[in-house]
Amino acid sequence: MNWTFTAAGKAAPQNSSSHLTTEEAFRAALDRGFDKVIERMGDQPWEGEQFVRFQKVDRDSGKVTSFRGLTGTVPLSRDGDEMQFVSKGLGFGYNWNTYTRRVAAGIERKAMEIDDIGYTKGMQKGLLEMHKRSVEYVIADYFNRATGQSGSQLLAADGMFPIDNARPNPNPDAPTWSNLEATAAISEDSLFAASLNASQQIDEDGNLFPQTIKKVVIRPGERGTMWTLLNSKGVLGSNYNNANWAAGFFDMKNVIVYDYLTTDSIFYWLCDPKDEDNELMIFKRKEPEIKTGWGLLASNPDVLGMRLRADWGLNLGDVRRSIRGGLVTPTT
Repeated sequence: MNWTFTAAGKAAPQNSSSHLTTEEAFRAALDRGFDKVIERMGDQPWEGEQFVRFQKVDRDSGKVTSFRGLTGTVPLSRDGDEMQFVSKGLGFGYNWNTYTRRVAAGIERKAMEIDDIGYTKGMQKGLLEMHKRSVEYVIADYFNRATGQSGSQLLAADGMFPIDNARPNPNPDAPTWSNLEATAAISEDSLFAASLNASQQIDEDGNLFPQTIKKVVIRPGERGTMWTLLNSKGVLGSNYNNANWAAGFFDMKNVIVYDYLTTDSIFYWLCDPKDEDNELMIFKRKEPEIKTGWGLLASNPDVLGMRLRADWGLNLGDVRRSIRGGLVTPTT
C-alpha cells in the first residue's frame, strides 16, 4: 500500500465539440480497459413544486381581476326605514405571463452506431431533467428574494414585494398592513410573534381578518434549532421550568425544510399551498415537448437532433391569505 499520496485537483476532459455529441466525445467517455461506465445524474430532489399551484392556459398573457367582499356589518333597520345598499369593490388585479424555454442536443450518427452502452440514448431524459431543474430554480429564486433584499423576480398584486410591510389596501380608507416579520432568531418568542401577527391581519377594507399558521418553511441550517425547540417541554434557557408554548402549538410534521432556500429566511404558510388561497402559480401554456429527428436542427441528415420546448411562467397575485415571513438571525 502506498501511503504517500497527496491531493491534486484534476481538470475534467473536454469534449471535442461545443454542441454535438460526437464520435470523439463518445470514445473519450468510454475507456475499453474498463467494463463499467457511470452517468452521475442521480435522483435530485424536486421540492419547489409543493409550494405552487398549476394552471393550464392557452394564451401567453392575461389579466386577473378581483373583487373584495362586502364590508361593514348589518345595521338596525325597521321595515319602514329606508334600506341601505351594499356593493362589492374592486380589488388589486395583476397581469400574468408565460415564457418560451428551449434547448437542444445533437448526436452524430456514428456516435450512435458504435454506442453499445446507452451513452447517447439518455439524452431525452437529460433534457427533461433540465426542464425540471429550471422550474426548481425559478421557484427557489422567488423565495430567496421574497423580502426584496436584492430585488425580486415577482411583485404581488398590490405592487409590493412578496414579503413586505406597509402594504396598501384596495379600499383607500383601510390602513396599510404587513406580512413581514421582524428579524429575529428562531425561538419561542419569534414563533409566538408570528402567530399573533397572523391573528391580527386585516382584510382589504380594514376589517379584522384572523389567520392561523399551517406550515413553517425553514432553510436546512435551521433544522436542528427547530427540532430542539419543538421537542422541548420547557422554554430553552429558562431557570424556572416555564412551559414551552411553541412545542404545544407547532409540530415538526408541519415544518418543511426547503433545501433550495439559501437566504436566512423563514416563511409561515397560512393555507395549504395547493388551495385556491395560494396565488403563487405557474401558468403552463405548453408542457415540455421533445422532438427528435435526423437533420432536425442542423439540416444534416447524419446528425440526430433533439429539441425540448416548453412555455410557462411563475406568477403572483395576492399574498394576504397565504404567506408571511421574514429574515432570521442564523444559527449556523
